[in-house]
Amino acid sequence: MASDSSSAVLDLNDGDITEDMEAPSVTDDAVDGAPLIMEHGYDIAVKVDAPMKQLSTLETFVTYRVRCVCARWPTPSFVRRRYNHFKLLHRRLCAGAPLLASPALPPLHSARQQLDRYQPAFVHIRALALHAFLDRVAKHPILTHSEDFRLFVTTPDEEFDKVPKESMTSKLKSRIPI
Repeated sequence: MASDSSSAVLDLNDGDITEDMEAPSVTDDAVDGAPLIMEHGYDIAVKVDAPMKQLSTLETFVTYRVRCVCARWPTPSFVRRRYNHFKLLHRRLCAGAPLLASPALPPLHSARQQLDRYQPAFVHIRALALHAFLDRVAKHPILTHSEDFRLFVTTPDEEFDKVPKESMTSKLKSRIPI
């Protein structure tokens, strides 16, 4: 059985969190959680976890830690991405392969959830949904080889935020040596 200190990163089903329970939250990136292990037949494993609320001068948002282990290309230990980055990845995957059924991205939030979007339970459920989305992309036989997907999991946070939304692939290709 896991100790209380290691319970910060859990794989919970939607029914495991009730209204009166708080979802686990992790704000320290030094905690790696469970090691990523590639499943048999796949050369990549991804994990979305450790949501962290971030404040800037103009906005407040939540970022999620994205960890990736891949045999195809070197990856950093983790990158932090916000929901808009996942939305951009989804849009780029759909545009790059319009005849493929790209995995569904979890919805942004409803009007009621707008008020609760920083609540630990909502953020934790969204982290699980984003993990499911990214895991389906990683296991897709075609989308997993997408340049946009590779850039999403390997580009450092500082460089990723500078990329214009319309030309994610073209701008980052010039910065990353092949």
